[in-house]
Amino acid sequence: MDSSPIAHVRCKKHHMARGAESLRLAAVALLSLSMACSRPASRASAPDPYPPPPPAAHPSPSKAPPPALQGPRYRHPEGAIAFHCLVFAEAEATIEEGGKAVRLAFWLTNRTGIDREVTLHGHCPRGFVEVEGLPNGFDPMLTCQRGACMQPEMKTTLRVPASGRVSLGETQLRVDGDACNSPLPTGHLALSISVRGETHGGLVCSGPAQHLENGGGWLRFATTMPVPAPTPQRLPAPEPSPPRPSPMRENCPACGIGCPGSRPLTGTGPDGCPLCGCEEPWPTITRQPSAR
Repeated sequence: MDSSPIAHVRCKKHHMARGAESLRLAAVALLSLSMACSRPASRASAPDPYPPPPPAAHPSPSKAPPPALQGPRYRHPEGAIAFHCLVFAEAEATIEEGGKAVRLAFWLTNRTGIDREVTLHGHCPRGFVEVEGLPNGFDPMLTCQRGACMQPEMKTTLRVPASGRVSLGETQLRVDGDACNSPLPTGHLALSISVRGETHGGLVCSGPAQHLENGGGWLRFATTMPVPAPTPQRLPAPEPSPPRPSPMRENCPACGIGCPGSRPLTGTGPDGCPLCGCEEPWPTITRQPSAR
């Protein structure tokens, strides 16, 4: 190892240079750290070019989904009003006189939990009730026994209590007929009533029909509903059969027509004799002379 003064000076200079370099590096590190701390938090780190996908949003089954997942809601067209049957016009049947008559009582029945005011429109002398299920021209309200009306159009307002009913009158139908009606038709009868009326926020509808059987001039309540008769199936028309040839007649006159270049007709004519004539003449083919 060189221990001369020159070598000692060189070593001292080298250590001093290394120390200065270390101080410079430390100053640069401190400066970088101070600059990083002074930057906003949003710029502290660069955004990830491949961020992880957000977790799927699964609504709890016990809770309703948010409005964004419920889809569009249905709305009635502007001006449309949905009416419901709130009051019903019903008939109540009672068989009387051992099955020779039936009494129909008419009721307005309120199916709601609040009182209802019902306005009815009628015509004198029939009244406010129309009986359905009888033949045309039948007069169940016996109007033929009433006089003329001063004002044909009728109108009244009734208050029907909640879950209650109000009477609209009654009538009696006799099996053998009466002064205004012919005898009741035999077989199944489905009798119901209808009225022209309205109530606030709803309609007045017809109730269920009363099913009766008129068998042999005696009425009873029907135990089974009638089964509609099946519609008869229309079969296609049969194809027309080909015309049968007329039988050959005996003692037919001989045909004296020759058919050169053709063929005689075949078959039988309307008189039963063989046809006498020729078919269309055969075409004549002329050979052209060949050019030489």
